[in-house]
Amino acid sequence: MKSAPLVLLFPLLISLSSCDRVRSIVMKKSPAAKTATGDGVIQVVTGEDHDRFINRHGPLVVVDYYADWCPPCRMLAPVLARVAGEFKDVAVVGKVDVDAEKELAMRNNIRGIPEVRFFRDGRMVDRFSGAVSEGELRRRFTAHSAGAAIPAAAAAAPDAPAGGDPGGEAAAPTIAPMSKDWLPPGIEHR
Repeated sequence: MKSAPLVLLFPLLISLSSCDRVRSIVMKKSPAAKTATGDGVIQVVTGEDHDRFINRHGPLVVVDYYADWCPPCRMLAPVLARVAGEFKDVAVVGKVDVDAEKELAMRNNIRGIPEVRFFRDGRMVDRFSGAVSEGELRRRFTAHSAGAAIPAAAAAAPDAPAGGDPGGEAAAPTIAPMSKDWLPPGIEHR
């Protein structure tokens, strides 16, 4: 019968855990809710300064829309901090907490987190949703840092793309129609 009081309290606990106020109190006290910022390289962006932040001219602007409770956001945070540290001379990186900035998230149509958006002169040039590898993130930073001096550490990274055209733009894939008799490898006509 010791479990009976717990069974009676369970619905109450469930209803309280969905309350935004309770969740914000719990998340503020939780040490696991902290995110890596890479020695101050990543700035916290709020609703008041979001438009001014993304409309910078010159450097690549990267914004990570995240939430403290999101496991993929926690996985991406240290990776983003390392890559942001490598590109600190050519890119400005900011983080927007979608729980604290709900109106901003709705206005920018953030549907899934983490969502990372890349801006060049106020215009979005790339975005992805979900956690990605460090190599993929570094590749995107490199591709969109056109015209800027790419850090030596990023250029020498083993999973960074080799070569590339002198303009710094990513080469578009070539699309061609398939031949009439094409079959996957290992499959033969009868």
